[in-house]
Amino acid sequence: MKRLSVCLIISFILLLPVLAQTSDEEEKPTEKLETDKVEELKNVSRLPDVVKKARDAGTEEEEIQNVVKGVKDEELSADEGVNTIQTLEENTKAGKSNNGISEFVFQQKKKGLKGQDLGQAIRNELQKRHEIRKEVQKEKKEDKGEEEQKRQEIQKEKQKQKVESEDKESKSDVKTQKQGTEEDKGKKDKPESKEKEKGNEDKSESKDKGKGKK
Repeated sequence: MKRLSVCLIISFILLLPVLAQTSDEEEKPTEKLETDKVEELKNVSRLPDVVKKARDAGTEEEEIQNVVKGVKDEELSADEGVNTIQTLEENTKAGKSNNGISEFVFQQKKKGLKGQDLGQAIRNELQKRHEIRKEVQKEKKEDKGEEEQKRQEIQKEKQKQKVESEDKESKSDVKTQKQGTEEDKGKKDKPESKEKEKGNEDKSESKDKGKGKK
């Protein structure tokens, strides 16, 4: 009986470390879970302030609302929601667009990305979209420049034609005016000629009368 008791005591002593380790392992996940919950609540409480700052910076309202809805529907964690909206705010301050990025966020989340990996994917996508928009704007600017150049060339050609037309009209007016002046001069000369002829006739009649008297 004593031997059995001793064996039981020894076995219990040997099992103590194992039992202690098992207890620790059970407590760690519980502690982590509690810590995660606390952090989640902190991020939830931060969300309104983060949203306000993003709005003040001029971030697209639709994108903000989509992210907030994602947090409420538990498609995103509060931490992911906060980080995403802060990323959108930074992007806005850099003068870049966030249009349509919330849809990308949810797509990546469904693929399994989360936390820092999700945040990095969002930043990369925003940069990629910005580069594409820059290229499109550059092409539009070049097209607009070509159109403006063509417009200016057409305008110059029209101006040239207008000047040439005005020159022709001016020359035609001068010619018409010259012809009118010559005609007026001819009309003035004709009465003088008639008066001379009349004067010659009068002289001739006087001479004839003088001869008759003789």
